[in-house]
This record gives sequence, structure tokens and C-alpha cells, in this order.
Amino acid sequence: MNTPGTEPQGVPSQDPVPHGYPQPPGPPFQGPPAYGPPSYGPPTRRWGGVVVGVAIGLAIGAGGLGLAWALSSGTNVDEDYDALCGLVVRTEPITRDFELADIRRLSGISELAAAMAETDSTHKPLAEALERSVQAAQVFDIDQTGSSLRHAQDICRA
Repeated sequence: MNTPGTEPQGVPSQDPVPHGYPQPPGPPFQGPPAYGPPSYGPPTRRWGGVVVGVAIGLAIGAGGLGLAWALSSGTNVDEDYDALCGLVVRTEPITRDFELADIRRLSGISELAAAMAETDSTHKPLAEALERSVQAAQVFDIDQTGSSLRHAQDICRA
């Protein structure tokens, strides 16, 4: 006969912790929860951060190019402004199906306009309109990008 608390010989103890060891606080360990089988689908990609990072990098690079142009430029500023406006007028608004080259072009034009506004403050409205367009493109606000670009185009046509 077994007395309470003793196990027959050859039968393992049902306690998770052997006798003589301190019991951990809380309920006894029941094993890991079953969450279901792991899913093995294709990895998800987050392109938004990549595109924004590339656009910011391109804007900074174009800024350096524009600054170098502004510092070395001793040419007729009016001719340069006309050439810049020709680029602005020919630039198509960014759509939902945009290519990275579209953001590069817009960033480059914006930086050239900013460099030109540094040398002649009368060109500041154009630079600000293009900067708003680039900022909107960086956060994928397609409507604001288009309206800011159209405003810049109107400034050039005036």
C-alpha cells in the first residue's frame, strides 16, 4: 500500500520539479503556447522607406551640385533662369506609377532653383514651389506634388 505523498517504485514523480528543490512561484509550467505553424510565404518588402531615403540622398547630392554651380557661375543669370524654366515646364507631374528617375529629375531641378535663388532672391518663389513639390513627393502626396509643380510652371510661364 502506498501512503499519501509517496509514489510506488518505478513510477516517476508527477511534479515538474523534483522533491527537495524549491518550487518556482506561480502556476506550474505547461509548455509553450501553440500559436500554429509558421508561415513560409514570400518576404514582404517595404519600398516606401527605401524610395524616401534615395530621394533624400539624391536631393542632398543635387544640392551639392547646385551649390557648386552657383559658386562657379559667372554667366548670365537670366539665361540660366530661362534654361531652368524650360526644364520645369517640360517636367511631368509625378503619378502613382512614378519611376525613381522622376523623383531624381524633380529633386535636381529643385536644387538648381534653390542655388539660383541664393544668387538672386527674385527667383525664390520658383525655388519654394519646387521644394514643396519635392517634399510632397517624399511622403507620396501625389496631389500636392502635382499642384506645387503646376504652380512652379505657372511662375516660369509668367
